[in-house]
Amino acid sequence: VPADFEDAGKSWHSLATVTVADGTITVTLSEGSDANLYVVADAVRIERVSTDAPTDPPADPVTPPPDDPPAEDPVDPPVNDPVGSAQILDNGDAGFTQTGFTYMNIDQVAGALNGDIHYVRGGSGIATWTFDNLESGEYRIATTWAGKYDNKYNASDAPYTVSDAA
Repeated sequence: VPADFEDAGKSWHSLATVTVADGTITVTLSEGSDANLYVVADAVRIERVSTDAPTDPPADPVTPPPDDPPAEDPVDPPVNDPVGSAQILDNGDAGFTQTGFTYMNIDQVAGALNGDIHYVRGGSGIATWTFDNLESGEYRIATTWAGKYDNKYNASDAPYTVSDAA
């Protein structure tokens, strides 16, 4: 599966864009339908792409523009950019939990974020990444995986679930 974008030296695959109102995003991953394939839990990245704050109408009536335009182009006021920097939770960070997955940090997964992964093959498991204390807004969710054998034997149907705990 080709990556959607690159960041932190890794390839990321977009999962969804969600609206967060309660300050939490939870991403879960479970095994695919073919137990002979690997399901790799590496890292999840979130990035706030907009705010959902309501805009209040102006308190003062709008002043009509002057009859004569100004001699110079007006300077645009600075834009309040709602986009925040990205946050990444790796499979070894606080906020990551798993059951049924096995830890791996060998040369074959050196391409993973921080050189390690959790994986499940031939069994069942759940991996969960939880982002807390988020400002309200829309967030783009993406994930990366770098399994053994250049991902040749990774499950392509392992389901990710994204929730905002609302």
